[in-house]
Amino acid sequence: IDGKFDATEKDVLKSLLAEAGLTNHTIQEAAHPVNLDDFKDAPTRADILYWALCIIKADGHIHADEAAYCKALAVKLKYKADIVDHFTKHELGAYADFKTAARPFAASSI
Repeated sequence: IDGKFDATEKDVLKSLLAEAGLTNHTIQEAAHPVNLDDFKDAPTRADILYWALCIIKADGHIHADEAAYCKALAVKLKYKADIVDHFTKHELGAYADFKTAARPFAASSI
């Protein structure tokens, strides 16, 4: 998103893909432009947001475009946009901790 994809971000992405049981080959075959509307009904909304936040935080610098993208993604995933501000200033922690901490940021319609 910020125009750079450094080794730290690549390592985080590889780790997340492996954790999800996906291989680099599978991802390359399925690569296509990302449409945020594709995520609005995903059964694992918290997973997607957690992964996105992990990636933008990986290099220790959060570019304004990265934060804006994650905010748009959060809204599509039915979270309040300020969840991104919160987690850019605080540690994500383990996934279970993130899910608990993210609950207050869920949109009222959830």
